[in-house]
Amino acid sequence: MNFTVHNLFDQELTYNMKAVLLVPGTDTVETQYGTRDVMLASDVLLREVDLGSVTVPASGIADVKKIVPLTEEEKADLNAKFKNGTYVEGFIILTDASEAEEKNPQIGLPFLAYYGDWTDAPIFDSALWVDEPTDGENVLNNEAEWGVSILGYTDGYSYYNLGQNPFDSNSGNTQQVFHPENITISPTGFFKCVNDYVLYQKREARVIVVQVTDAKTGEVYYQDYSAMQFKTYYDQNYGMAIPSSLYYFTNSDYGGSGVGGAPLPSGTECIYTITAYGAGDFPMTYDESGREVVDYEEIASGLWYPEFNGHRIDMTGDVISVPLRVDSEAPQLENSAVSVEVQDGKTTISGKFTDDGAIASVEVVPLVKRTAKSDPTRVDYAMDRNNSFYAEYIYDAGVGEWTFTADVTEYSHVNETYEGENNIYDFQWTGDVYIFGGDYGGNDRAYAVTVDSTPGLVLSTTSALLYVGSSFDLSITNNTGSDAPLTLTSSNPEVATIDEFGHVKALKAGQAVMEITNGTETAYCIVAVREKNTEIIDFDLSIASFSGLKPGGSMVVKVQNLQPADVELNEIRWEVFEDDPDLYTGLINCARYTSDGLTGEVYLNYSATGSNNPPVPGASGTLKVTLNGVTREMKLDWEDLYTERTDEDLVSNLNYGDQTVYVNQGEDALLHAKYNDTSVHSIANVDLWTGKNYNPYDSEHSQEAAEGLILDGPDFCSVNSTWTGKLVNQEGYTLPEQIRVFTRYESGYEYEMTNSWRQDFAYNAETGEVNVYFTPPSATSTLVIRADGVESAGNPAGTVSGETYERPSGLYGPFDWELVSGNGTLTTEEDYNLNGTTLPVAHYTPAEPGCSIVKATTKDGKYSVNFTVISQPVMPETVELKEGRLTLHEGESQSLTATLTPEPTLEKHEALIWKSYDESVATVDETGKITAVAPGFAFVTVSSPYVAGAMSQCIVEVLPCQHAQTETVTVPATCEEDGSVTVTCKACGKVISTEVLPKGHTYTAVVTEPTCTEGGFTTYTCTVCGHSYVGEHTDALGHDFEVTVVESQEGAEGYTLHTCRRCGYSFRDSYTAPLPCPSSRFTDVDTSRWYHEGVDFVVAKELMNGMTDTLFQPDGTLTRGQLMTILYRMAGTPETEAATPFTDVASGRYFTDAVAWAYEAGIAEGVSGTTFAPNAPVTREQLVTFLYRYAKYQEEDVSAQGNLAGYPDAEAVSEYAQIPMAWAVEQELVNGIDGKLAPKGAATRAQIATIILRYYAIYGE
Repeated sequence: MNFTVHNLFDQELTYNMKAVLLVPGTDTVETQYGTRDVMLASDVLLREVDLGSVTVPASGIADVKKIVPLTEEEKADLNAKFKNGTYVEGFIILTDASEAEEKNPQIGLPFLAYYGDWTDAPIFDSALWVDEPTDGENVLNNEAEWGVSILGYTDGYSYYNLGQNPFDSNSGNTQQVFHPENITISPTGFFKCVNDYVLYQKREARVIVVQVTDAKTGEVYYQDYSAMQFKTYYDQNYGMAIPSSLYYFTNSDYGGSGVGGAPLPSGTECIYTITAYGAGDFPMTYDESGREVVDYEEIASGLWYPEFNGHRIDMTGDVISVPLRVDSEAPQLENSAVSVEVQDGKTTISGKFTDDGAIASVEVVPLVKRTAKSDPTRVDYAMDRNNSFYAEYIYDAGVGEWTFTADVTEYSHVNETYEGENNIYDFQWTGDVYIFGGDYGGNDRAYAVTVDSTPGLVLSTTSALLYVGSSFDLSITNNTGSDAPLTLTSSNPEVATIDEFGHVKALKAGQAVMEITNGTETAYCIVAVREKNTEIIDFDLSIASFSGLKPGGSMVVKVQNLQPADVELNEIRWEVFEDDPDLYTGLINCARYTSDGLTGEVYLNYSATGSNNPPVPGASGTLKVTLNGVTREMKLDWEDLYTERTDEDLVSNLNYGDQTVYVNQGEDALLHAKYNDTSVHSIANVDLWTGKNYNPYDSEHSQEAAEGLILDGPDFCSVNSTWTGKLVNQEGYTLPEQIRVFTRYESGYEYEMTNSWRQDFAYNAETGEVNVYFTPPSATSTLVIRADGVESAGNPAGTVSGETYERPSGLYGPFDWELVSGNGTLTTEEDYNLNGTTLPVAHYTPAEPGCSIVKATTKDGKYSVNFTVISQPVMPETVELKEGRLTLHEGESQSLTATLTPEPTLEKHEALIWKSYDESVATVDETGKITAVAPGFAFVTVSSPYVAGAMSQCIVEVLPCQHAQTETVTVPATCEEDGSVTVTCKACGKVISTEVLPKGHTYTAVVTEPTCTEGGFTTYTCTVCGHSYVGEHTDALGHDFEVTVVESQEGAEGYTLHTCRRCGYSFRDSYTAPLPCPSSRFTDVDTSRWYHEGVDFVVAKELMNGMTDTLFQPDGTLTRGQLMTILYRMAGTPETEAATPFTDVASGRYFTDAVAWAYEAGIAEGVSGTTFAPNAPVTREQLVTFLYRYAKYQEEDVSAQGNLAGYPDAEAVSEYAQIPMAWAVEQELVNGIDGKLAPKGAATRAQIATIILRYYAIYGE
């Protein structure tokens, strides 16, 4: 040790010297590795060494040089505790060696020495967080003298190790292995930089240099340093070792930039190096003051290599170096697509993420609809990450690809966000999912996908309407089964672009079609881009003018009819100006009332001036509302300011003194006013009741009048005020010595004024005067005086003043209401319950949209207040198109149907704006008529000019024209001239013309054979021009007659007919006289009656005979046996050998064979199993039934069925005859009798004859 002692005195001094040697303290503690010795922050005494004495001459100096060797025992102890050496420090202490009583002060000098080889000792502890775990599980269990050094990132709240999975919320507690391949930072992700340093140091570092270089080229991207970085100490207060790097380190942090500060390309591989330098021969420089200092900048540059005592320092243990990736790109789905598959009732969604770094997380999260069980109208939508379909946190090293398959068959909200959540909400999956891919830089990419197993390419959306500058991500579901790469292109990249990830960005107004294809399958997304409207066409203020704004009132004014409704407002100004700005500047004010700036409030800054200030009279002013440079004004005036806030007046009782009321058309406006001086007009009753037997603890108190006393004073009082009155004794009574005063509340509870801590009231027993200083607090309470007179026989009654008291009007009136302007219905209601307070109100229902002025006036006419009621028309909220997509061919047109909901009440609000974003494909007119122009897609919108966001869209696809409707113009060719065929498409106008060449005359021969009277010939006609000529004539053939004799018939003469067999020419000769009528022999047949033709027919056909030779009996009945005989004859009397079961059908009768035949044919049945009743009259329903069965027997069509409901006796038709009767009516075989069917009536012979005639007319013979 070399030092110099300076004597500042003028006499010689002698000092005794000793050295105090200190070394770092150590302690034995239990660590995670077992029992270990640790170094403490405090030093301990090694020993004290006597250095002898030194004598210093007066005002002189003495140089001292001493050697203090360590003992072998001390060396062994230090070697055992500090294998890399340690500091030995302490003090040289000099004490006065004289015998004087007053000794000179002790002086000392600190010293520092190092025991051991300085360059051998590593500065950093040996363990790093990226090392392999020695126990195979947790790297933090790796043994270190202090601890495992870690580099990390902090966002100011939490701390994360580099290489930690940022997406697993439990990774901070559970991740035990950190792979160097996963160490990543991202300027755009979660791990934005390296700014958390846990560096365990075994000894001090004179300087620590941090450097980031390119792993391939060695280019330096970043360097900084920290000087004088202290070693790590064990802190007994914390019970752990505390690295100094936790408190201070470099002045900057590395965030992934390159030279010049620009972010490095994503995927750049770097080396992050921390180099610590202990004491050494450092380069020196001079600071601004000229002092020589260490040149840390040169050290940090890497141009200097450390030396100590002339040899290079061994840097082993002094350098920490780890790989570091800069990654600003999130993982992406391969081809930006997933696939959806449904198999065996199970729905899965699959995809593959790739990344230029290390994938950390893949999730498939459902988008759910949450509905409040208490109110189904409360609905919101959110991702449910607590119940993901798929969540994989990846901890392997450097994973660049990850294939996933998520089962999305069923969704269930099992994991609640908080206990009982499922009792409050219902959760329903929307069918959409968000697919997330994240990497170790914290970059996260999301894809919105609709789970749709439709084959082909399925897009998350097939259309989008964007503003210029906005963007969205288009997700693709690839259900093609092909691994072919997808190509994503924009038809108009000047309007909108799409990148390889499906990110669509709008650039300028117009339309672009995004085409996604894998070469075999193609899908389209139609993107329309519009500019934001900033130019205002027009708007109105809800109120044009207002008179009578109260000092304490306010007005709410709205912007109405803003056009266009979706205008972007970049200038919103609400301003008011007094007409006399010198006198009233700042008196009136306005403010925005809503965040959109479309509603404002106008009010006065002051309501009263104070009694000591001059009055401020009413005035007028203007409200100006300016939106994007367009201004609208409202004129208004206001009343005199009050002197005091309680000045008498009539004001609005609406919230905040509002004098404007807005209602929707058809709704009722509730209006109510009040006096401004509430204390005067809030009135409570005053009663004088008996005080006998009063018990304050009774639930009910007596309301009987006082005995022997009357009240001389007002029977009312203002609330929260004072009251003065007088008690007057009645005859035979004197005044009481004391009274009791109460406030009685509406509930019946009575609070007694006791004068215990304040004087609530005063009573003069001699005069009866009562003064109450604290009246009840509300008008629903009562001031009750309880007292009774004292009986005193003969005492005269006291004197009553006779004064009358006028009870003030109530706070809320009633008032007189008047409709000043406007059109509507004004009514009043005396006892309206408003939030528990009963008060008189007015109801005003405007008859039409617009402003109305309603005025309330006090009964004495002194005060009034104006209200403006603004009836707002019902405005549409949405515009919906019936057609969301439309396919047309070129030239076709179709009108779209738009519906406004709710239906507006004003015609002008029904206006719609139609727009096509590509009129080269399809146009739309003002009525919504679409006209297809050319193949392609057109994005068509319809919107309301009055309602922002009320818009709907239709995607129109135009296909090539099919030329289904054409117009053909033909110019025929002649034999000598060309012709043409011109075809024009009526839809698209396309014209196709074809030339027809002449072919010369082409004749066809038409032979005209000779007839009986004319000769024959051959006509030759040109098929092209029609030219013809005749040749090859032949002679006429003459007639070849066939002779036919036609016999005479009833009413018709006979003759001989000669007919030519070739030409059909005929003539008659040899006439014979006509035969008589078949029924002419019947004397009872009237040939003029309706049945004549039928009788003739059946007689001529020999289907019926007369009852005698001269009588037919047309009105007679027909038996069942006779009808069977007629049908039998109609059938041609076929042979039959059938037997019948009927005992009343004997053999040999005229009807025997007919009944047998009818029974066998299923036409007739008996009236019983053994009886046919052949002689019974046949009824009308039996007749049509037998005839119906006969027609079926003849295989005729009997399917026609008439309606019997028109006949009043239709229900009388037997069940078996229902269908036959309906058939007969439909075929008009029967027409009814006097409008009735008469099914049970007997059928006459004339009726049957006519029916048979009609049957033959329908079905023939």
